[in-house]
This record gives sequence, structure tokens and C-alpha cells, in this order.
Amino acid sequence: MSMDVLQEKWKDYLFLTIEMKKFLTNREVEMFLSLVDQRENLQNEIDSLASQTFYASTAGKALLLQIEQANQDMMSVFHLVFNSMKKRENVSQAYGTISNFAGNNFNSKT
Repeated sequence: MSMDVLQEKWKDYLFLTIEMKKFLTNREVEMFLSLVDQRENLQNEIDSLASQTFYASTAGKALLLQIEQANQDMMSVFHLVFNSMKKRENVSQAYGTISNFAGNNFNSKT
């Protein structure tokens, strides 16, 4: 396979990573998960095209550095969103427990 094909695949990978961050920021989890699947499929294609020549080239190194930075940015947003969702779930469960306790207490006194 040519280096151009591999480079285009990596550019697609970068695009998907940037889009994943956008959808996470907007808390559009379903679309984020769809992009995760697409990126995984693309990764499998890239693995089958591996070219040390591309990875050693200046363009290859620069593109992989961009991907690494985009991935770090996306993962930072992922952690923020995940922690926020987890906190909401914990608060919801806490209120559910309080409601159940109050309801049970009220029912036992009537």
C-alpha cells in the first residue's frame, strides 16, 4: 500500500478523534459511541497497512503528533463528562434513597 493511502487513513482517524471530542462536549453519548466504533474499524484498517516508511517520515511523525494531542484533548473531555455524569447519578441515587426512607417512614406511621 502506498504511504498516501496510509496518510489519508490517519487523517480520517484524526478527524474522528476531533469529532468524538465535539460530541462528548455536547454530551451526545450515542453519537460519541458510534464514532468510537468507526475509529476502531479504521484502526484495524490502519494496522493492516502498517508502513515503517510512513511512520519514520516527517509528515508521518507530524500527523501522529497531532493525533496524540487530539486524543489527549478528547480524553480530558471524556473524563470531565464521565465524572459529571457519575456525580449526577450519585446525587439521583441519594435523593432516591431519601425518598424511599421518607416514604417508608411515613407509611409505617400511618
